[in-house]
Amino acid sequence: MKFETPIPVKEIAALTGAQLKGNESLMATGINEIHKVTPGDISFVDFEKYYNACLNSAATIIIINKDVEVPPAKPSS
Repeated sequence: MKFETPIPVKEIAALTGAQLKGNESLMATGINEIHKVTPGDISFVDFEKYYNACLNSAATIIIINKDVEVPPAKPSS
């Protein structure tokens, strides 16, 4: 799903109470399932089996339920 207007990742973190790591200036342009994400999208993962797939996907922003090492270009919450 694409957003009508991009949303700052800092705003998403503030709304969800998440800890933001990485590039705080990114803008989210959509949200999608791990196998359908495109650059600019947010993807969410909460099952360890899928951590690497999500972290290495095309998603620009990752919401994850564990403190893990993330690729430098992607913030995580």
